[in-house]
Amino acid sequence: MKNEKLSEVVKTVCLMARYGIQKRYPSGDTEANDMIERVALLEDKLVPILADLEAVAN
Repeated sequence: MKNEKLSEVVKTVCLMARYGIQKRYPSGDTEANDMIERVALLEDKLVPILADLEAVAN
């Protein structure tokens, strides 16, 4: 495995989660929109924290 940054892994996982939600649920589905919003919130909170930790570690 490459020496990937955890923040980049989280971004990729969130992107994949959004893609999976969009493929599984029809466009405009309220449940899908809620799930996508939660994934975005998770990404918005985690990525900056992880990036800060990575900066300190380097």
